[in-house]
Amino acid sequence: MLKTSFKFLAVACLVVVIATAAPAQSPLLTTFAGGNGLAGAYFDLNPLTPITITGFDIHYASATPTTIEVWVVTGGGSWNQPGVSSAPAPGVWTQVASFTGVVGAGAGVPTPLPPLPPNPNLNLNPGQLYGFYVTSISPTLAYTNGTAVGALFTANNELEMYTGTGVSYSFSPNNAARTFNGNIYYNLANNPVDAAVTSILSPISPGACEALTAAETVTARVHSYGMNQINPGDPIGLSYTVDGGSPILEQFMFTGTLNQGDFEDFSFATPADLSAAGPHTVVVTASLSLDAYALNDSLSKTVTSNPPASAISTFPYLETFDTFGATNGGTTVPPGWSNDPNDAGGSALNGDWIARNASLPTTTTGPTADHTTGVPGAGFYYSIEDTGNFTSVNLISPCIDLSPLSNPFLTFWLHSKNGSNPVTNFANNFEVDVISYPGSVVTTNVFGTVGHIGDNWTIQGGNLNAFAGQVVQFVFRGQSSAGSSVHDICIDDVRVFDGVAGTGQAPQPGLAVLDINNAVDGFGLPVASGNNGIFSTTVTVGSLLSMSIEGAPSQPILLITGPANVGLISFPPLGQFDIGTGIGGGGIPTGLSLFADGTQLTFPNAFFRTTPAGEANFFFTMPALPPGPVTTFQAVVLTGGPTVVAFSNAVTLNAM
Repeated sequence: MLKTSFKFLAVACLVVVIATAAPAQSPLLTTFAGGNGLAGAYFDLNPLTPITITGFDIHYASATPTTIEVWVVTGGGSWNQPGVSSAPAPGVWTQVASFTGVVGAGAGVPTPLPPLPPNPNLNLNPGQLYGFYVTSISPTLAYTNGTAVGALFTANNELEMYTGTGVSYSFSPNNAARTFNGNIYYNLANNPVDAAVTSILSPISPGACEALTAAETVTARVHSYGMNQINPGDPIGLSYTVDGGSPILEQFMFTGTLNQGDFEDFSFATPADLSAAGPHTVVVTASLSLDAYALNDSLSKTVTSNPPASAISTFPYLETFDTFGATNGGTTVPPGWSNDPNDAGGSALNGDWIARNASLPTTTTGPTADHTTGVPGAGFYYSIEDTGNFTSVNLISPCIDLSPLSNPFLTFWLHSKNGSNPVTNFANNFEVDVISYPGSVVTTNVFGTVGHIGDNWTIQGGNLNAFAGQVVQFVFRGQSSAGSSVHDICIDDVRVFDGVAGTGQAPQPGLAVLDINNAVDGFGLPVASGNNGIFSTTVTVGSLLSMSIEGAPSQPILLITGPANVGLISFPPLGQFDIGTGIGGGGIPTGLSLFADGTQLTFPNAFFRTTPAGEANFFFTMPALPPGPVTTFQAVVLTGGPTVVAFSNAVTLNAM
């Protein structure tokens, strides 16, 4: 009886010890002073008690999405030892996480990373150092100059962090001493049950074109960080407050098994009223039986609701940048437009789009005048000047309500000349993103990437049918980070309008695409826009006629000519004939001529085949023909597959 009582007492004491164990002092705070930066940083951690590293905040200021990698020296040990600091080889370092799409929260503030997945190398024990490497794959992470490599920078009663070095991506230490900027999250290794609120997924701060409402859904993510699993049906209480008001408490049950590192998302049935203009602080708190670690039970998030900007709804809309009072070399933009303060350029010199009315300071690149007037000094355009070194420089349009447009189109004129030789060296890129509302949903690169074009203004853009009926903003996103100062990017004459879509055959990338001397459609957009045909081009007599055909690799091409006749006959899913005078016997168009037959081995037919890369290029001197339409070309390209052939878009050739 006495032994039984002692056993009961011992078990009871153990339960009490577990239930009342002192909470970890996580996170260990470092600094967000910044002052310097590179892709990433090495640093050492010294645990004073057994802990498990569960996550990091980083110092990332840019709004450009990046990938963040977290590495740890395999099995423990300092990064600053022979054979480790410059060794990405397997077995030396273990990659414990790779997070894509990380967007910076701004300078001087934490950017939270998702929780780290469980990994034995994240379980740290006293008695040795553990080397860590946190890095972005492209844009810069901020860190702070240190006093000496290996110097103790910060500590609490459970964990110490030591200054390391800055590291170029990847595993190329080249700046010492540098101190990692961030917060280091961890659990004590003896927490059996731990449910942590790790993220408030909604609400989010709205974009410029919408405001928060009186019925916003609050959704929180709960991770299991304890040693014991959480089982389906286990109850958890969750509550939230808004601006310190009365808590909204709701009961939930886990729907699946959560092992250490797993998570589940919970949405409250009771919405939050965030309609008042200004910032709102939302705090979510979890309550789980036997969870003795309270430090990660609550999480706060501040969102801001501002009155939405008025959306443009009168069309056509045209911004020439000439009428609002721009100044040469200034960064002030038209009303409703903005130079993105959160892009990689921030507020740095040459980190914004700059107004110009003549040539740029770099003489090997850029136009001599704006597109609208073509006269130096008469009108303005905006440019990204390559003397900066930024991965993204964003010009954001006003809010535009597309609902009045049945077939919305965006066009703009772009000047993108790379002054290096060859033009593939030091080339900067340009893309257009669309922010759509409600929800501030970002769709990136809607028209494809543009690099070097040449020393001329070219029209770009395309249809916006994917966003029809929505309010949108356009983000004109360029870069100046290719490593030189010879590739400026310039924009002018942004237009949104209701286009009448063509009914001709559209290009079929990878199957059949025809272009002749940069042909354009009725909106002035190139074949690369993917719009329906027919396209047209004008070539001066005696000049070079350049014909490009794309299709499946190593396939014959039938190049056919005839008068334009949109939609003469269709052969789904192969495409349609847009040339011919009528339909003859067997459903074959009449009035056609076979310009070349790549199925024949005779000269010059045998040349009309795509290369293994799926392309074929031909060059001719434009003969002396009367001005005006000459003929319309259309290619039929064999596919090498079950569809047998595919029809290209048609291109009308005009002589001048």
